[in-house]
Amino acid sequence: MNLEIKIEKNVPMPARMDAALQYPFLASLEVGDSMLLPSKKVADRIQSAIYNYSKTFENGKFSSSIRKAEGNDFRVWKTLKRVQHNTVKIPANTSRFAI
Repeated sequence: MNLEIKIEKNVPMPARMDAALQYPFLASLEVGDSMLLPSKKVADRIQSAIYNYSKTFENGKFSSSIRKAEGNDFRVWKTLKRVQHNTVKIPANTSRFAI
């Protein structure tokens, strides 16, 4: 099979559709709210939209979680983003307890 690809110049790229425009309900979604969705593919899209919306409009404070529901359905929840705590490593040759 010989595939010919034509390169075109000066074709304007359409504006990007961001999550706020594509899914206007994201603005009213609160932590703990969930949606029942008809497939994993749709659930993944909504999870990505929640992440992008939070990053853009909410300082990245929120995340989401997906769980399998009955049949082919999936449920997506808006959640608080987990905070990773810094850990302090104690060198192996040091006592943990000061005397």
